[in-house]
Amino acid sequence: MHEFSVIRSLLNQLPQLVPGVANGDLREIVISLGPLSGIEPLLAEAAFEQLREPAGLGACRLTIEHVPLLACCGECEQTFEVESFHFICPHCESVEVQITSGDGVIIKAVRVVTSPENAAHGFQITAEDH
Repeated sequence: MHEFSVIRSLLNQLPQLVPGVANGDLREIVISLGPLSGIEPLLAEAAFEQLREPAGLGACRLTIEHVPLLACCGECEQTFEVESFHFICPHCESVEVQITSGDGVIIKAVRVVTSPENAAHGFQITAEDH
């Protein structure tokens, strides 16, 4: 299962994203998945459930945000949503398009509590923070 290795890789990145934070203080990992990410969301959730306890993330949950497949036209420079994997610009019908979103797996946010006794106090690190 490809999703298993991708989720394991994401979990291995957590110490760099939240240095000095114990895995037990992580409450939520938010990832974005696009149609061309190669990841099946249900299989990613199942992989996370299997890897969560061994990684010390018993109280953590995985949230998956689905992002659309977007492309930018090289001719008219319009950005558009690719529908039905039809990679032709709907504005000028050019095939000179480049994918700009929806082809990857991105950690969008990590939510952390600062003390296990008081889960109401915490912080969030988002992709925009880095």
